[in-house]
Parts: sequence; C-alpha cells; structure tokens
Amino acid sequence: ARVRGGSAERRLPRFAQMRCTAWFARRPRVRVANKQGSVVVYPTCLVEYRSPEVGAALVKVFEHNGVQCDVGPAHCCGAPLLHEGDLRGCTRVAVDNGARLAEAVRRGADVVIAQPECTHVVRRDYVDYVGGPDARLVAAHTYDAAEYLMNLHLAEGTALDTNFAGDVPHTVAYHSSGHLRTLGIDGKGRDLVKLTGARVTLIDDESGGVPTQSLRPAAHDGSAFTL
Repeated sequence: ARVRGGSAERRLPRFAQMRCTAWFARRPRVRVANKQGSVVVYPTCLVEYRSPEVGAALVKVFEHNGVQCDVGPAHCCGAPLLHEGDLRGCTRVAVDNGARLAEAVRRGADVVIAQPECTHVVRRDYVDYVGGPDARLVAAHTYDAAEYLMNLHLAEGTALDTNFAGDVPHTVAYHSSGHLRTLGIDGKGRDLVKLTGARVTLIDDESGGVPTQSLRPAAHDGSAFTL
C-alpha cells in the first residue's frame, strides 16, 4: 500500500472458492433445444476469480434462450498491461488470446464477454494495437452479453424469452458504461432490462474514466508491435 499509494484500509473483493471455468467443467453437459446460436463465454478475470456466479447466471440465461455455451480461455485480456504502457506484454497476451478465440469463431461460435472493459479491449484494442486476421475476426464476432440477447430479440428468425419469472423490481438504476459507449452499444443493457417491465433510471456519467471518443493509435500494417 505504501509503494502504490493505496489505503491499507481499502476492502478488496474476495476470491471465490471455485473459478467460473471450474464450475463449467464440473457441471453436466447441456444440449440446448431449439438452438439459436453458439457462443464461447469469455469470463474475464473478475468473473473467473471473484464473481463466478455472474458467469453461471449468464450461461443459464443463454442456454434457456437456445444458445449453446462453452467457456473460453480465462486468461487476462491484457487491459492492465495496456493501461500501464506495457505494449510488449499486452501484445503477447492479445496474440495468444486472439488465436484461441479465433479458433472458436472458425468452428462457428461467437464470443460473449461478461465485462464491458474486456469487451472493449478485445473488440477495439486488439485490432488497434495488434491487428492481423485473428484480431479482426474475433472483433467482428465478439458481443457484450446484453447486446447478444437483444440481437436475439430483434433479429428475424430468433427470439428472446421475455416471460421473466420471479420478482421483477419496479425500478432499476442502470449505469451507462464508458467502455460500451465507446463501442456504441451502451443502450443494449438498458433496453434488455426494460423488457422485464421495470422502469429504468439512467445513471449517465463518466465515472468509469473512459471517454466516449477513445484515443486510437495510427493504422499500421497489421503486424504485432515489436518494442
């Protein structure tokens, strides 16, 4: 705390007893009926190590709506390295993750990411900072979870089950993520919540620290950086 300037009294999230990928590997294999799609869920560090219940809920909602799920590589997307200016380290991570996810896409799956920041990194930063066919292919097939579900709801030939069982809150406060704003998909989560019948109160600020117009590097030849 002294070296990094952080407070020793700050309460950090606890690590979960079971990782999201471990939960998925131990559960019985589910074959969905009336299949409407196939996805690889990229759980991200937060969901993998601290909040696996988020990944479990995502998988169950998708399977309920006819989307076959696998859980993809849980390696960090590289955002911490990028934010620290370690482009060499970020490039190494991006190339490895890009290859793994691209393999899944070539098998016919889309990529769904459970966290806005990592969605932004895979969909925008991998292309801008690394480039190449894998990064572009993965970016074109990567979706925010709410975005994917709204696509099922709005597209021809697919449908979202809007018969929401259980208690639906009267009002929901929705924070418009800066990461999703930059991608132009910040309204998808709001619209999804509205389908439950809840009244949505929009919390519209920049507290996430991500500008709506991101600073992007100049275009390059598609090869990875060598520093």
